[in-house]
Amino acid sequence: MDPICTYIFAIFVSYTTLPTVKKLLDLMMEATPDIIAMEKGGDKSDPKNIKDKQLTLEDLQKDILNACDAICEYHDLHVWKLGGGKMSMTCHITSHHPSQTLQRVTDMVRDKYKLYHTSIQCEVPMGKPFHFKCEQDVHDDVRQWKGDHESHNTHTHGHSHSHGNTDH
Repeated sequence: MDPICTYIFAIFVSYTTLPTVKKLLDLMMEATPDIIAMEKGGDKSDPKNIKDKQLTLEDLQKDILNACDAICEYHDLHVWKLGGGKMSMTCHITSHHPSQTLQRVTDMVRDKYKLYHTSIQCEVPMGKPFHFKCEQDVHDDVRQWKGDHESHNTHTHGHSHSHGNTDH
């Protein structure tokens, strides 16, 4: 009878601790959360009709592209959970107006997603003054373009351009 009770207890403990172990591993591995934030929806004057919307990574991707008309594309978007339920975000954005884009995207992710620890790198499109190609990209070249990317003066061709040392 003792071994049977021990096995039942072991199964019970394993079953009840698995969700905690999964959360711990996600936190330690800095996994991308399924839900980034919650957004209040519905009729705010009627508390019974308020429906919260779960904001996901796909919502964030769309909102980044729509935050400013000057945005051409983004890449290297990463969101991960830090301790205490806080999240961090990094992103590279190509824009015709980098300062305006940085301000609008930063405000949007703070207001809508409650992401306060962000590193947003704004880049200028190819062919514009101060353009540089993100050479540090260790990921596949997966870029999310807004509309027809050819109309944004971005292109690639068979040779490279040297713009000299821009370190100050």
